Amino acid sequence: MSFPSFREAFQRLEALGKVLRVDEEVSADFEAPLLVREVSRRVGKAVLLTRVRGKEASLVSGIYFGKSPRDLGLGSLEELCQRYSSWVSLFDRLPMDASDRLTVLASVSWIAERFPRVVQFPSSEYEVKQGYDLDLTSFPAIRHSPREEAPSVVNPVIVIRLPQLKNFIAVSHPVEVVDEKTMLIAAPARSPLHDVLSEAAATRSRV
Repeated sequence: MSFPSFREAFQRLEALGKVLRVDEEVSADFEAPLLVREVSRRVGKAVLLTRVRGKEASLVSGIYFGKSPRDLGLGSLEELCQRYSSWVSLFDRLPMDASDRLTVLASVSWIAERFPRVVQFPSSEYEVKQGYDLDLTSFPAIRHSPREEAPSVVNPVIVIRLPQLKNFIAVSHPVEVVDEKTMLIAAPARSPLHDVLSEAAATRSRV
């Protein structure tokens, strides 16, 4: 079974009437997090915010939280549990606990019968910015908690490479947007991202 992409999952929920669209302008720091949390908790719908103050992009949240696997095209909950149990059982003979098995499982794409694929989008659907044209505050970053010092993007895809490396490293870690040109990346110790950043700092290399 091929798992739906984020776009496909959103379209499925939208067709089922399980997406709440908000066209009025909302603030990124207070109104957006409150709307997403309350709508998810009370009615279980995903939220599409088309106008986030100070942001150029729309914001979609709550696609997977509390949603039925069947709504996302994954079959029934029983089928999903059975499928995951059969995958995890492949590691029964290896000396690792359940959490380690899930970590390994997540990194083995062929188990899910889904290989990496190249997706092409019309040029009108995306925009590339770099250098001085890049303004990080235009990203749909919000404060998810009053304790957060800065707005954050929870699940970005970060592609990073040192000049001496031939291959890119793609990871997903939360980032905080400090200002137009500065962001903070939470790089767990002993992670590929942490190793690359540590090597860059030690060799004074640009990333």
